[in-house]
Amino acid sequence: MRRLSFLIVFACLLLSWPAVINPGPQPVGWDDAHYLHRASCVTHAIFEPALTGFGDCLKLAVKAPLMAWLGWPWGPWSASADGIGLPLVSLAVLTFGVVVALAEIMLQLAIPPLAILLAFTCVTLNPLLRVVAGGYEGDTLMALLVALLGMLVPLELRRPNPGLCTSIGRGLAWGGVIALGIMAKTSFGFFAAALAPLLLYLRLTRSGWRSALVATLACTVIMAPVAIYHLLYWNEIIGHVRLSLVGPLAEHTSYNLDFTGYLSTLFGRYGSVPMALTAMTAVIGWWLGTKRPAGLWALVWPVLVLVVYIGLTASSQNHDMRYGLPFLVGLPFALAALAASDTPA
Repeated sequence: MRRLSFLIVFACLLLSWPAVINPGPQPVGWDDAHYLHRASCVTHAIFEPALTGFGDCLKLAVKAPLMAWLGWPWGPWSASADGIGLPLVSLAVLTFGVVVALAEIMLQLAIPPLAILLAFTCVTLNPLLRVVAGGYEGDTLMALLVALLGMLVPLELRRPNPGLCTSIGRGLAWGGVIALGIMAKTSFGFFAAALAPLLLYLRLTRSGWRSALVATLACTVIMAPVAIYHLLYWNEIIGHVRLSLVGPLAEHTSYNLDFTGYLSTLFGRYGSVPMALTAMTAVIGWWLGTKRPAGLWALVWPVLVLVVYIGLTASSQNHDMRYGLPFLVGLPFALAALAASDTPA
């Protein structure tokens, strides 16, 4: 059984490979250059004797601040001309780590292997993910983190455990996923606000108030550095969000598309094949999920959150197609979660 689980996780990694790694020449876009410059800035500042300019670097990194931190583990070399690509290695490793965590949780929930592989096949066949693969951007990571946060809902519903270690571990998982997601893309805050209360409610009702309290404290501890960063640079973060939604940057990426134009382009050009496989996943997930209807509303909630998100995205002025990735990636996993079993794998 463990060998089968290993093979499934390995298959999920292979299926995710084209969405993360681009073996061909990769042109450096504006976003890539921006993030790499911020990563170089933070790395230089960290290894300066007096952290010279560290605060200024953090202030400039409010656009996807996580990307500014992926160079320093490699030391000063990552800020040199020869090592400038090392942050991309960190990003790839982190993204594959999310893939492994997602596959492991789905196996723990005894979701049928066919549904698991179908969900990851949607990732493989998504042309938009292949477009951004190999670049130094957080879109793919953020989309997979949305899927992972959604998968924590059936974990709380189907695998309640009031034990101290489990409560701490669940809280750390909540905080870790939310912290990474918000640092990767500010828009992840929408999913955190929509799903975190549900996670807490399920832990409270399924595992007891003591377990919920311990999980909340663990989540708070790991979220604290992210909260402090956002409090320190709140004005800069809000300023960037405002520019992205209604300012000149939003006008630059509107592409003269309205609500229906954005959705038809997203699904027609980038989501036709993945959405067909998503429909198959929905059939499998719903058919199996109806056999165990207890708490099914909680499993449907992440699906509704994704639908509301894509509606808000299509209604906004900024019609960058990458903003649709959380929906295209997260939906098949949310549908596969409908098949989560009460019986441990």
